[in-house]
Amino acid sequence: MSEYYSALLKNKISDDDIQENAKQLVDSIEVVPVSKHTVMESYSIKNKNRYSYWDSLIVTSALQNNCTVIYSEDMQHNQKIENQLNIINPFL
Repeated sequence: MSEYYSALLKNKISDDDIQENAKQLVDSIEVVPVSKHTVMESYSIKNKNRYSYWDSLIVTSALQNNCTVIYSEDMQHNQKIENQLNIINPFL
């Protein structure tokens, strides 16, 4: 959710629109907390893929929760991670 919010702000979407859309999004998806285990595992993803800490945390959380797609403008479009997770840049 943080990545979503940040990316939309960078792309000049109004804060009110982002908040309203985020509320609708939260109602339709599962939002999971970040655990100590997720943080510790993210270091391995960071070192392996050379991502920022925050991107590594997102990737690790997605992998732990069996996600198959991450929408991000910061990571390589169409990259596949751990044969499970596809990175899609929604702004292309």
